[in-house]
Amino acid sequence: MKNIIYVSLISVCVVLVVLVLGIYYTQDFTEELSFADSLSLTKDFESDYTQESINFIEAKIGTLELENNGYFEESYDVPVIVGCLNLREGSEVQLPESKFQVSFGELGVRERNIKIPVGSDLNHDLVARYSPPYASISFNSLRENVVSISLYSSSKKESSPFGNAYYENIEYLGCNQLLREKEPLKLISLLA
Repeated sequence: MKNIIYVSLISVCVVLVVLVLGIYYTQDFTEELSFADSLSLTKDFESDYTQESINFIEAKIGTLELENNGYFEESYDVPVIVGCLNLREGSEVQLPESKFQVSFGELGVRERNIKIPVGSDLNHDLVARYSPPYASISFNSLRENVVSISLYSSSKKESSPFGNAYYENIEYLGCNQLLREKEPLKLISLLA
């Protein structure tokens, strides 16, 4: 008789756990990344440069919209997004670095997990910032030779309501390797 009670309790617990996990993974949660199709280097970018060199240029390139209409707080793992500058065909300019980071507004580039409360709608600006090392390229040279930027996103390897997802590490890949191995998330044209 005791065994029947124990088996019944364990069965009820297993069914409840499966039900709760089923509801968690099917709850109404939406994520939308949207990007600009084109940007103007002279109008859309903030910059700090001298005649000879660039300290940085940055621009809002898109938005991340998160909406949780489910029954539980959502643990959202922020993807890593990096970008690469694409030179025009036949350009002989040597960029000191062609890769840059994309930050999620006030989250920056290091925040990897955020909690989305039930009934919340959160929006974060996606900001691209290019800071060439040694400041060895002029703004005019950049404007004349860079025609677009390619954005690449890490892909999620595993996810759990109890912890952070594991993402493939694209932060340390160079632009040539990203170009060969990954499909760009978005290609944004740059206008002079």
